[in-house]
Amino acid sequence: MSKSLEEIQAEIAAQNAAAPVAEAAPKLSVPELLAALAAATNIAPDVLATALDRAAPDTPELLPEGAKVFYTSFPNCGIMVQRGPASCERIEFKGTRLVTTDPQVIEYLLAIADKPGSTVYTKSNQHISDEVQEVRRDLMADANRAHSRMVAAGERVA
Repeated sequence: MSKSLEEIQAEIAAQNAAAPVAEAAPKLSVPELLAALAAATNIAPDVLATALDRAAPDTPELLPEGAKVFYTSFPNCGIMVQRGPASCERIEFKGTRLVTTDPQVIEYLLAIADKPGSTVYTKSNQHISDEVQEVRRDLMADANRAHSRMVAAGERVA
């Protein structure tokens, strides 16, 4: 004998009412959540953090505490930061961004960021400086002239 829809719904409601109510899980910080996710998926926490950063690059809660984000108009470039009287360290941008919590790096980059002629910015929508745009225009013009000369000389150009 089959049950009616009302009987099935009444059974489900009774089961739900009898089931113990689970306590709400405590809120996790982003690093704790990444560690738990890494343990559950066998994916390294830094790989997960990189994926989250690419998905939502300017989401402050995904950044480590005290982190500062800098941007450059030259992807994957590096800067040298003096660490001591005779020691420097190369710090590299990943793509056009650098996220750092290092106070020496932050201090150095804040000193040069957003200045005329600088290619380091504190805002992602910062326009490339006029000098950089002028250099790019000059390089393109030189490349076009060289291409035209090669074609005129009868060379095969891809």
